[in-house]
Amino acid sequence: EEEEAQAGVINVEAPGAMARECAVLSIPFVHISTDYVFSGTGEQPWQPVDPVGPIGAYGRSKLLGERAVAEAGGHWAVLRTSWVFSAYGNNFLKTMLRLSETRDALNIVDDQIGGPTPADAIAAACLSMVQTMRTDAARGGIHHFFRCARYQLEKLCRRDLRARGPRRFGYRHPDQRLSDARTATAQFAHGLHCADARFRH
Repeated sequence: EEEEAQAGVINVEAPGAMARECAVLSIPFVHISTDYVFSGTGEQPWQPVDPVGPIGAYGRSKLLGERAVAEAGGHWAVLRTSWVFSAYGNNFLKTMLRLSETRDALNIVDDQIGGPTPADAIAAACLSMVQTMRTDAARGGIHHFFRCARYQLEKLCRRDLRARGPRRFGYRHPDQRLSDARTATAQFAHGLHCADARFRH
């Protein structure tokens, strides 16, 4: 949020350059985006066709990146996802598990709703999308993809930390984060296959 110019290089210029090169080589290009392109207000899950309205630098840069990919002139798809977690790298769940080993109380927002998504499912979705677009380029465009359609962040932590014994949870309001990050999803269809994943075009 404090380095918006650098975010523009990473999230706008880089995917735009890659998409343009793929267009020259006639290679389908799949770009991973985020639910942060929306405002996070309201009570209904966000649809791919809904108006966007990012509230922070990260969301603004990701939205501009989507547009750069779409304007590159090739066959493209954007997968908007949320709450990504994995056994590798840094992510929210790994941080909570690590902190739970040394703390009896954790401060976690209780007003954030979204869809946790494992990184390996996103990778499989990207591969499936590329394979499908090789034979049907019209299947591209903007899609929403994640594993769980609705989850409260605090409840997710309670579930995943339950095996580690009782924990006291405190609550704080997030800064520039989406209070409701739900996006509408449906199972892969029409030739797109990804085990136990949810997808909306």
